[in-house]
Amino acid sequence: MKRREFLKGLAVGGAAVAAGACHGDVAPAGTVRVSNDVPVLGDYDVCVVGAGPGGVGAAIAAARAGKRTILVEHYGYPGGVGTNCNTPTFFFDPYKGVQYLRGIADEFVRRLAKRGAAWFLTHDERYQPDYSRPVGDLPILDRVRTRVEDMRVAYHDFLDEAGVEKLFYTHLTGAVRDGDRITAAIVDCLEGPRAIRAKVFIDATGAAHLVHRAGGRTRLAPPDKTMHKSIWATLSPGPHDTPEVYKENCRTYHKLYREHRERLPKNIWTSLAIGLSSGYVNGNSCDSRDMTRMDAEMRRHNFELLECYKRELKGFDDAFIETAIHQVGSRSGRHIVGRATVDRRLVTTAAMPDDPVMPFVREWGEHAASMDNGFCGTVHGNFDGLGAVPYGALVPVDFSNVLACGLCISVEEDYVKTIRMQPNCLVSGQVAGTAAALSLDATRGDVGSVPYAELRKRLEKQNHRVDGVW
Repeated sequence: MKRREFLKGLAVGGAAVAAGACHGDVAPAGTVRVSNDVPVLGDYDVCVVGAGPGGVGAAIAAARAGKRTILVEHYGYPGGVGTNCNTPTFFFDPYKGVQYLRGIADEFVRRLAKRGAAWFLTHDERYQPDYSRPVGDLPILDRVRTRVEDMRVAYHDFLDEAGVEKLFYTHLTGAVRDGDRITAAIVDCLEGPRAIRAKVFIDATGAAHLVHRAGGRTRLAPPDKTMHKSIWATLSPGPHDTPEVYKENCRTYHKLYREHRERLPKNIWTSLAIGLSSGYVNGNSCDSRDMTRMDAEMRRHNFELLECYKRELKGFDDAFIETAIHQVGSRSGRHIVGRATVDRRLVTTAAMPDDPVMPFVREWGEHAASMDNGFCGTVHGNFDGLGAVPYGALVPVDFSNVLACGLCISVEEDYVKTIRMQPNCLVSGQVAGTAAALSLDATRGDVGSVPYAELRKRLEKQNHRVDGVW
């Protein structure tokens, strides 16, 4: 019988499981001891935590490079906010008529197109899929709408074909740290706690939970600095999908918002959204109590909005809330402190980093925490030309064998727009997975020392141009 391995009680100050709150550029204040033996689930080359678009891209890239890869996710399916929060839109906004983001992001949308589940959006205020314009093999020069359940299945197929080992229904609870290395992730499976050992870890949690729990430095902006949160609801029936009715309702809604705000519920968007998602709340998406408050508040608020629609708009007399998303939709949370940062200088000047890995349009300004001054926050603007995320923004300052991708890379809050959409997250995951594999081939897992020229070469072979120039 094969001997079962355990991680024994861990000494504080050496290899330790990190815990505690983290705000600003500081690490958690303390560590906690593992009180019981934790069975070792397995040993891997690469462990990716979080199966949103970033985690999917990272796991596929690492597995395709021949590395034994495990992908951990607390939901039962992949897709992150796209599938958890019913946001099946892929923002492939082109730059001067060129599709500058390709790679795994393009590959995934093509996969959806083959399923008959990808269309370009209408060019009117309905913001609906234009079923006369399927994506097919066309260049992706517009925003693409797909379907949530197709996304879930297509992501599963994508991962399975790459040979990724999936471990879903599993929660990250801690990390074992030895100096500047994470040696194991501690997870809570349905069958109990387990330790996952790996040579390289990738934090794709969306809020740097792995780096945070391992004691690494992170940034967390105050709630009034981050974008608002939402809970999207689906109405049945939905008469506002009819173009004529919807346009008339939009005119009515705008007039009410400008002239009779007292007749509308509080905390609503400046424009009528698709479905019942015109409301918002503000709070800390990395705090359980605050998330609990926001969840309850938004679900009650959706019923207030429905009553308002019935009272003020056309066609909602028989409407009811059919379903709503599973959790509060958060657009930004905690970020790693990286060796480089997507900051004001990088985004607002013509500078290109020495180690570009993912292109972006130099446009900034996102959903505001309050709609009183319009949809965008106080910091917004644009600058001509493409910029790029530097590789160092994926490398936490405190670790030699950890990378980040997706929403939690090193970025100043005002410039999250440049990196947060689903295609961006898929591609930054692709970069992280490729870099993790390269580090095992070239630097014994030291992700900060990977030869950049070789990384760029490998990415270009995967249909990804690091500077967006085709």
